[in-house]
Amino acid sequence: MARVKTAEKNQAILDAAAQVFFAREFHEVSIDDVAAAAGTGKGTIYRYFTTKEELFFVSVLHGLDGLHENISREIERERSVRQRLAIIATETLRFVWNRRDLVTLLHRDERLFARRGNEFQERRQKIVGLVSRTIEAGITSGELRKVDAGTGAELFLGMLRGLNISRRPADTIETMVSQALDVFWDGVGRRSDA
Repeated sequence: MARVKTAEKNQAILDAAAQVFFAREFHEVSIDDVAAAAGTGKGTIYRYFTTKEELFFVSVLHGLDGLHENISREIERERSVRQRLAIIATETLRFVWNRRDLVTLLHRDERLFARRGNEFQERRQKIVGLVSRTIEAGITSGELRKVDAGTGAELFLGMLRGLNISRRPADTIETMVSQALDVFWDGVGRRSDA
């Protein structure tokens, strides 16, 4: 008799996979490691996911969905555009803090995108959309000067990615968020008083 797949078991496997994959390099992780973390057998993992690459990719998508949900929920409560950007920066950096090589791996290894690359881009665009709408709100309120909100969103997220990749051991999420907001909000150029 074939065992029935359940949403709960799928969730448990994805949670365990995220924990294992994001703690070590992709090539260092085995399906046995994920099975042990999920408290299940290797065969069960393969009933839900056909390859390690698929499991990794779906766990990334699952993580991006959670990031989007967290950001959406948190910024909904905040009226200040600067504070909303701070929330976006904080949640994004928390998501990637212990996963520094995640984005590099996803962009480097085309096999992971072979059949499901659009799904990754859709998830990413949802997050870019949250930042764009926040920037648009800042333009409308006069808190930000008129810029292309999509470009601004990409620059903001790119700045966070760069800070995470190049951070030093003493850096914290809080200091990184503060630095990112200061640079994004005020720019780096001198303004003329004229």
